Amino acid sequence: MVRNLLYGMSISFSLYIILTMFVLMFTRSFDLELIKMWGFGLFLLLFLSSFPLYKAVYHGGKVANPTYTTYVPPDEHHHHTIQKNYDSSKKRNTDHLQGILIWSSVFMLLITILLAVLF
Repeated sequence: MVRNLLYGMSISFSLYIILTMFVLMFTRSFDLELIKMWGFGLFLLLFLSSFPLYKAVYHGGKVANPTYTTYVPPDEHHHHTIQKNYDSSKKRNTDHLQGILIWSSVFMLLITILLAVLF
């Protein structure tokens, strides 16, 4: 949890530093409105990327074209434990990345709100 928080904070601050450098290079001035606008866009991008959209696409595709099977495996308990172990191994990696992306998007939103209120 703390590691996700620190990674998210470092990602959001580094994105704002890179964004500020790009604005300074391309406009040759410190345009704070442009930095706030692009910062909010990066927040939306990070926030949308933190959701597992592949699950919606995968399960939505199954509904549109269902497959019907009449065969039931003889050892359902064994099949269930294997599927549960596989799902838990996949879930750990995606939860870690989702946590980092959520924290970085929260920090991006906080920085954008802070810039909008203060300046």
